[in-house]
Amino acid sequence: MVETDAAALCQGRIQKMALVEGCKHALEISIPVGEVEQETERAVAAIQAKVRLPGFRPGKAPAALVKTRLDEVREKKAEYVNEEPRALADGDYALISLESVSGVEEGVKQDELMLKIGDEATMKEFTENLRGASPDESREFDVTYPADYDRETLAGRTVRFKATVKAVRRKELPEANDEFAKDLGDYKTIDEVRDAIRKSILAERENHAREETKHQIIEKLVDSHPFPVPDSYVDRQIEIGLESQLRQLASQGVDPRQLKLDWNKIREAQQGRATRDVRASLILDKIADRESIHATQEEVDREVQRIARQQREAVALVRPKLQKDGTLGRIAGQIRTEKTLNLLFDKARKEAPKPDEKPEAKEDGE
Repeated sequence: MVETDAAALCQGRIQKMALVEGCKHALEISIPVGEVEQETERAVAAIQAKVRLPGFRPGKAPAALVKTRLDEVREKKAEYVNEEPRALADGDYALISLESVSGVEEGVKQDELMLKIGDEATMKEFTENLRGASPDESREFDVTYPADYDRETLAGRTVRFKATVKAVRRKELPEANDEFAKDLGDYKTIDEVRDAIRKSILAERENHAREETKHQIIEKLVDSHPFPVPDSYVDRQIEIGLESQLRQLASQGVDPRQLKLDWNKIREAQQGRATRDVRASLILDKIADRESIHATQEEVDREVQRIARQQREAVALVRPKLQKDGTLGRIAGQIRTEKTLNLLFDKARKEAPKPDEKPEAKEDGE
């Protein structure tokens, strides 16, 4: 949820904070212990007010949604069967070989590429130039790619391709019966598959409702406690957010230096949100102190193991790196925060919305 400096989360206190930055004056915030305890009690009590939970009635999932899921499963098991040689028409699946003739520095060549003629996901140049072509027929045509195309070597370019039709195919979906169910795994009947999908949908909705309610709890706490926070905490929160955005851009192959972004304006735009995030962290930290909530070694170890698996490295190698860069402390802080939110969630009174408030949650045939 809120990611702040580990020291601020684990050691910060609302009673007293000091800030000295450059030519700024020192700032000391003193709040009597009794007042803090009183506010904490009031915060917990406020959470016990009714919290709206999105979703549908317990134990039920709309039949249409279950059917949409049971079709996604069939799509994954679909087979593509060759038709008798004929001209391609809209709705056909074309198996083609493709190679670039000009317009791109790094040549593009693919022996087998399947696309659906006339589909919205297929670029119109391919549909228009391959419609009517028969197996063994070759055609050359130009394709202009948009500037924001996800493949950099093609973005903004007009490329000439030579495409040869190899086959005309149709998609065949498996029939939704008991044999299909057995092919999916440990199921005996198609009804068991439907039941499993229904339970999966309910779990997804319940998890979404739970996370949305936690967000409401945090926002309510921050709105109810408008105390000042040190600029240094806010600056650090903004830095963490910016660093995360830069890492995301880099992972997408984008060099942030070429974007010519006004980082001062970006920081200014994030000031309000960062202030609320810091205030939320301090409030949750105080509640965690009062309720003696902390991250256990086992919980931290479990998260380190998850990270090690994700990075495909040994735990013994990953742990020292996490310790050195401060990630280990942040992991403990995040676990503590999540446990505190779970406590507040459990204390909150929840009620599902009325059917007329959430039309999408109404039953459809069940």
